[in-house]
Amino acid sequence: MACNASPIKKTKMEDVMYDIMILESGNQHKYNFGLLPREKWDKDYFVLAQRHDLDSNDLKKAFTYYSAHPKEFGQVMETVITRLQEKQLMPDSAIKP
Repeated sequence: MACNASPIKKTKMEDVMYDIMILESGNQHKYNFGLLPREKWDKDYFVLAQRHDLDSNDLKKAFTYYSAHPKEFGQVMETVITRLQEKQLMPDSAIKP
């Protein structure tokens, strides 16, 4: 991996972040906005990585990359937020995550 590139392509990162946003909001609701144990997050993120055919280390590297590149992360999140808004406004639509 080049140090100037994410190990996960932008479009795949958008899919991952879409699922992360849903996962985290579900956990916040389920656990009444309380602090969850680190093990719970580790397990959830491991399962999420598997769902997207990712190595959990690549997911961690991608988080590190996007932490250092906030403009690019902002672009990813703009797409994710748009998708979430579309899903909320049209829950029975043919929009696929």
